[in-house]
Parts: sequence; C-alpha cells; structure tokens
Amino acid sequence: MTEELQRFFKSISYSYEESVFDGASVEKVIYLKKKELFEVYLQLKKVLPYVVLKDLIKATENKINGTGACKVYFSYASVMKEDVLSYLQELVRELTEKRPSLVNLNEALVNIEEEVITLEVSTKLEELEVKKEAKGLTNKLSLYGLGEYVLTSVLNEELHNEVKETLEKSKTGEIPVVPIENAFKTEQKPIEGEVISIHNILGDMKNVIVEAYVFGIDTMEHEKINIITLKISDKTNSLLAKVFKKDKNEYKAALKDFKEGTWYRMQGKVEFDTFSKDLVLTIRHYETIDSKEEMSKENTDTPRVELHTHTMMSAMDGVIDATTLVKHAVKMGQKAIGVTDHNCVQAFPDLYHAVEAVNKGKEGDERFKVLYGAEMNVVNDDVDIIFNNRTYNLLEDLYVVFDTETTGFYAGSDQMIEIGAVKIQSGKIIDRFDELIDPHRPIPKKITELTFITDEMVTGCDTEENVTKRFLEWAGDAPMVAHNAKFDISFMRAACNKYGLSEFQATVLDTMSIARMLHPEWPNHKLQTLTKRLDI
Repeated sequence: MTEELQRFFKSISYSYEESVFDGASVEKVIYLKKKELFEVYLQLKKVLPYVVLKDLIKATENKINGTGACKVYFSYASVMKEDVLSYLQELVRELTEKRPSLVNLNEALVNIEEEVITLEVSTKLEELEVKKEAKGLTNKLSLYGLGEYVLTSVLNEELHNEVKETLEKSKTGEIPVVPIENAFKTEQKPIEGEVISIHNILGDMKNVIVEAYVFGIDTMEHEKINIITLKISDKTNSLLAKVFKKDKNEYKAALKDFKEGTWYRMQGKVEFDTFSKDLVLTIRHYETIDSKEEMSKENTDTPRVELHTHTMMSAMDGVIDATTLVKHAVKMGQKAIGVTDHNCVQAFPDLYHAVEAVNKGKEGDERFKVLYGAEMNVVNDDVDIIFNNRTYNLLEDLYVVFDTETTGFYAGSDQMIEIGAVKIQSGKIIDRFDELIDPHRPIPKKITELTFITDEMVTGCDTEENVTKRFLEWAGDAPMVAHNAKFDISFMRAACNKYGLSEFQATVLDTMSIARMLHPEWPNHKLQTLTKRLDI
C-alpha cells in the first residue's frame, strides 16, 4: 500500500487491514470544482471483499478531513467470474431485503458468459422484475470496478411448470394452500402488545402486531379450506394478510367483519407464501380500531373557506376527483369550498351530486356549499404566435399565406413534396404559387391518404432545392402566415441548410396558435376557415 493511499484513508477516518490492500495505490484524484467533489480512483491487485468495499464507501461519508466531499472508484488488475458472482449475490441479497417478494432470486442459478449475466427464474413475474432491476444491478457492478455487464433472465421451464402445477392444484382444491394443521384458528378479540410498522417487516417474523386499513379483499373457497386475502397498509408500506377458515359458516362470518377502508389491529405470523410468492401475514387475532389517519380539523368559530382548489379535471394541476374533494372538506369541518379548474367546468356535475349527497337530511347552516368557478387563460404566454417578429399591418400590407406537404413529420430525414401559397393584399388574392416536388423516394401510404399526393403525381417534377429557391424568390421579404407554422418553418429551414441557401428569417404568423389561444379546445380547422374567422 502506498503512502498516498494511507494518507487518504486517514483523511476519511477509515480503519483498514493492510493485507487486504496489499499493492493498492491511488491512481489519480480529480477535483470537480462546480460540484466541490473529489473523485478518487484506486488501483488494486485483487477484488476487495464486498463487506470491505461497503465499509470504505461508508467511510467516504466522513469527507476528506471532514470538509471535502469525495467519491471512490475502483479498478483491479484482474477480475474473475467468481468475484462477479460473489458481488452479484450480495447485491441481490440487498435487493430482496428491500423487496421480499423477490426472495427466490437468492436461489436463482447464475450464468456468466463474457459480458452477459443470465439469471434462471421460475416465474414470469420474476422475469419481469429482473428486467426492471437489471440496470441498477449492472450499474453497481460497474461502479465497484467489476466491469460492464448486461443482466438478463431466462425462464426455467421445468421450475415454471412445477410452480404452475402447484398453483393449479391449489385452485382446484387438490391440495390445500396451507395445511389445515398449520393454519391459525383466527378469532376477533382485543390485542395487546407492541405494534410494528409494515415498513419494518423484512422477512419471516412470529407474533407480529400491526395496525393497518384494508384496501382490497379477495376470497377463495374450497371444500377443505376457505381463504380471505386482505390487502392491508399502514401508510408506511403494504402487505398481504390471510384468514383461513375450515368451517363455511365461520368463513362467512369472518368475511363480514372486514370492510375496505376500515382500520384493524392484527396479530399473527409473517411467512413467505409459496402461493402468493410474497410475504404474508397469517392472522391469529384481529379487532376493529379507530382510523389512524391524521385528519386536520377547523376548530375556529368561523371555519375558513378555500377559494382556490382544483379537481382532476384541471390538467396537470389536480389529481383528486370532485367527490373526494368535497368529502375531505366536510371532514375538516369546513362549510364551503371554491373550485376553479383551468379552462373547464367538467367537474360541475360531480360537485353538484357530491354536495347533494353530503347535505342529505341537513338544513340551514349545516348544509355544505360549493362555489363554482373556473380559471381562464386570457393570453397564453407560452405559445409561439409570431416567429421572427417585425412590425407589419396585415390589413394593408402584402403578405403570403403558405402551406407545405411532406413525406413525413421529421424535417431531419423527411422532405417537402409540395409548396403552395397565395399573396394577399387588402383582403384580396393577387398571386399564387403551387409546385409539386419529386422526392426521389416512394411517398408513404399514410401521407398519400392524408395529402392525396401520389408517386405518379410527383414523378418528373423539379427538385426540392429548385422549388424552394423559386418560392423564396417569389415571396421576397413579405411576412407570412401558416397554420401550425412550426412544422412548415422546420422544413423551410432544413431545406435552406441542406442546399446552402440564405437562412430562413421571414416573419411568420401561426394561425393555429391564435386559434388555440382564443379557444383551447378549438380543433384544427382548415386554413381558409381560420383566416376568414380571424379576418386576416
């Protein structure tokens, strides 16, 4: 170990064994001024044990001499498959601690061929989850100096068929999901003891007590066993809970005890369930409790009224539906609420019916009220109405209304197949320009359906370069008008760049932006209709 490396370890207060870092050195140090971060690159002869590497990374949180933030990168003289496998196993173990439903991955067979790592999984769900987590795992392998890998998974058909067969048998009642002798006798009774949050349940646990509400109920009935599966949450995390009843009448009675949205205290054991492929709380005792949700209340003599709320009808601003919004305001003790969705009143019917429901049987001051409103955009300042703005009087000055047809929608690879335009002055057409262009490639079928321009129509016509030159000469310095101007301008600019023409700098007015500014829901009418409506 070099003296430089020893000084670095001392600066971050890292205790180490010299034998582990035999032959190790600091390859280089880079200081990123903007991030105020030291990047320290270590060169080692052999791959560090995973626990040593994690301890070293943890020590970097102490910062260099307590002030300089740092990040460590590792490189090794040689990396063996065994090293990669060892690190991967540790990374998967850490993953399954956070996501117990993937615990089977700890037993998955691993194959490493060159830069490809393949995990054998037993279910399609595991295969899908591996795809989601693959990038994060390979990024860590790279960060820890093990190399660049691609992680993939393959479904082991033999294991998959075994799981599938077990599942089918459990559904048909050929085998019980849980042996009767191992199932708890579930009872409704008061429960005392320390409550644990679901977030802290990471594996098998005995005698667990949780307080949670039910947000989903599934049932399964067999001759030998009846199962109630509850989806529960305590706002820290979610978990499956099961009630097993052999007697049909007891099963039906227990089913009546559970309702969605109700909170319960539950006691039982948590085990990995081979049927659900996840951790499951098997309930021994349960009781109904008051809601644990914290609810703000208006305790003043005159409750405030929120005059600016949005429902989910307010695009990108609201995520709550009208009925839930009203119920929430009523629970808080408020007497009214003002709803002002953006550019729409679609929530009004739902608000009316929600208020009608909460006011049923109430009179006078007890009745809740909704103040109906809306926020309208008078001027949408993020819409490009004019490009290359200059001052003109379109009522008197000559201007050009133009349109283009193209082989596609991307100016970088597609090109124009027609340019059409008219010159207008004082409200009258004084000249026309209309030329087809031969793109020297087949016109896509969808473009022909949209524009009615066929390959036969453009064959033998002039090139895009020559037609663009003639159009720009014909238009001169006149201001222009187009519908969805960004699209047409992009193709004009692309043509000018391709053929070395002067940069397209004409002033262009976009009628579509004007239409949308006047009415956000206004469809894309034809240009003639818009220009007439806008009197230009």
